[in-house]
Amino acid sequence: MNRRDIISLGAGVCVSAIAGCLGRTADSADGGSDNESLWADEGENTSNGESSADEPLERIVIGDESETDAAYSLYVRNASDDERSVEIQIEHDEETVLDRTEDVPAEAYLEVALVDSGTYETTVESESSQSSVSMTPPSGDCEESRTVMTLGDGGIGVDTSIVC
Repeated sequence: MNRRDIISLGAGVCVSAIAGCLGRTADSADGGSDNESLWADEGENTSNGESSADEPLERIVIGDESETDAAYSLYVRNASDDERSVEIQIEHDEETVLDRTEDVPAEAYLEVALVDSGTYETTVESESSQSSVSMTPPSGDCEESRTVMTLGDGGIGVDTSIVC
């Protein structure tokens, strides 16, 4: 590989990185907190009819929603073309509050609402990929607060969005 190839490869990576950041800024500026803004390449429905891009396969609530209207949302999305088994472990205040395995169809997602304040240590594992993230829900005056963990062929991507 010569010097010109390396420079053009480096320039391409920089342009891609900047374009990705600009795209995220524009998405965040919308202020849209509906499920349509979770991912751009959503499908209409899954082939098995269990879930659609508009509705989660399952919504799991950790905490008592009647005590507050604020919740931090964790979405675990299967962006692949095949069903995947996913293991989700969540600890809150050093106590395990969720430890379960779910089969998530292609293009479907799970939603986990984290209601109680404090820090949540979350680990998601699927096939040979594992990702851990620490989440602390912001105060109740924020319009939107969520983390999207996307299962793909290349691993697990994590994107966090908080709009206050």
